[in-house]
Amino acid sequence: MVKAGSADPLYRGGEHSDTSRRKVEELIVERLELDNVKILEGVFPDETFVEEQTGLPDRLLFHNLNGHAIIVKTSEPGAGPSRDPGQ
Repeated sequence: MVKAGSADPLYRGGEHSDTSRRKVEELIVERLELDNVKILEGVFPDETFVEEQTGLPDRLLFHNLNGHAIIVKTSEPGAGPSRDPGQ
């Protein structure tokens, strides 16, 4: 954990320093079998550009105080409900 502080009872700094992009990809793709995930490398949120996702109409942003975020894309930009002209 890069930004551990005195108010954090669990992290002291340096936790997860043994991880890598490849380990995260293995977890997401091979173990969880997800194919719709985008990995943002870097110190969150300073280097990950998560804040740019705030307020976009096609996604939900869950950002907590200890430095984790989940972004859920709810639709493709400009995509609306499909309509059958015969209805």
